Amino acid sequence: MRLPDANSGADAGELDLAPIKERLDYATPGPWRREYHGHNEIMAEGGWQVAEKVTRADDTAFIAAARDDIPALISEVERLRAGN
Repeated sequence: MRLPDANSGADAGELDLAPIKERLDYATPGPWRREYHGHNEIMAEGGWQVAEKVTRADDTAFIAAARDDIPALISEVERLRAGN
């Protein structure tokens, strides 16, 4: 199955959350964490390796945090759109 590209739904106007949510649903479940074993890695619960040999530690921290940040941002956008 081909997932939507990151730019899908990027037309002018309201951000389409559907392709973002679909990519999130297919990603390895979180939380993710960064680890260092001679190189930067991103690991998920259960010992699943999400990414290895990420060059910069700051990028590793960003990618690992994104697994929790993106659902939180989606929830906030939906809350704001609902007027709450």
